[in-house]
Amino acid sequence: MEFAKREEIAKLVERYAESINHADLDLAAELWATEDPVVFIHPKGDERGYAGVIEGFYIKLMKDKFSERTLTVYDLDISCYEGLAIAVFYWEFNATWREDGSPQHTEGRETQVFRHDGKKWALTHIHYSNMPVLGVKEGF
Repeated sequence: MEFAKREEIAKLVERYAESINHADLDLAAELWATEDPVVFIHPKGDERGYAGVIEGFYIKLMKDKFSERTLTVYDLDISCYEGLAIAVFYWEFNATWREDGSPQHTEGRETQVFRHDGKKWALTHIHYSNMPVLGVKEGF
């Protein structure tokens, strides 16, 4: 059972990346919980509630700012509990700015929290940040 849960969550993380790559609001609606609490913390700010995630992140950032997006997930680690799953991974994001066609490249790490409502898993929390700062006296 544990392996089946992990496999299901891994597919959801893969579909999440697809939702970002295509700024796909329909796919996002399938992945995210639509009732609170829903929180998305990212380097540009945070979005609260399902509507906030869709409007603030998918539309105003991913769709409006970038003409092309490729989110690649790697080193995925999943922990499953009763009704809760946590996915932790590293990512690489390559995109093209809509305004001038210039490239954007960022890398980072992310935690995703999924809740099971008795019928399906739903994404309820994301927290992502840039890669760790490894220099002496950096990152504090």
